Amino acid sequence: MCGITKLPIQASFLLSTNKTLKDIKTEILLTFVSQLFDEYNKIKNNDYDEKKSVITVQTPEKNDIAIDTVVSELSLYCNENAITKEQLFKIFGNANLNKQSFIIAKQYEPLGVYYEKLSTLLKNYIPNGGLFMPEYLGLLLIHYYTVEAGQSFGKFPFIKDYNLNEILAVYGEVNINIKKELVEKHPSSRIWEHRTVFDTMEKVAIKIIKEYHTFQYKVNINRVSKTRKKK
Repeated sequence: MCGITKLPIQASFLLSTNKTLKDIKTEILLTFVSQLFDEYNKIKNNDYDEKKSVITVQTPEKNDIAIDTVVSELSLYCNENAITKEQLFKIFGNANLNKQSFIIAKQYEPLGVYYEKLSTLLKNYIPNGGLFMPEYLGLLLIHYYTVEAGQSFGKFPFIKDYNLNEILAVYGEVNINIKKELVEKHPSSRIWEHRTVFDTMEKVAIKIIKEYHTFQYKVNINRVSKTRKKK
């Protein structure tokens, strides 16, 4: 008697939720960005205890308010419409409690793999002690996901239609002003010769998005799930 090939748990989960791996990949990017925004809020509240050298942009008060507003709006939407890091970690943390918890963890495996990939990329490009602007990196990841990777936030219309150009221009203006000050201190230099944390965040964001875009979680539809036989 021929054995019946079963869909892997992960594949059946995608079918049951009407999601593709691309949908999940986009969702996890927003989960990751939400965490970066949370880190920004910790900095603002003087409640940051990580080892990275984190900073926030210094701008006129009206621009500070604008940044806070954008981060707050995007963060709220991400938390309400994408799985949170806490939810994800709870699912995998409970994997060994019972059979049902194990199955759920296996279903969410693609989400965990994508989140782990983003975390690894961040650690690789901004090691502990590296200068870090979490909210700017988060904004850039959203921006470059469409601009560099050509991807869409179609299932997240608020993100898709959100205009980041104005807030990104605020960071760009501050960056230029810092470089002008550096040129004044070093008259023999040229403005383009000076690299700032803003430039670093842009470079890191592009690298992360390019690698994340090409990274794929593959579901083997021909693999039969293995279960232990009862003795």
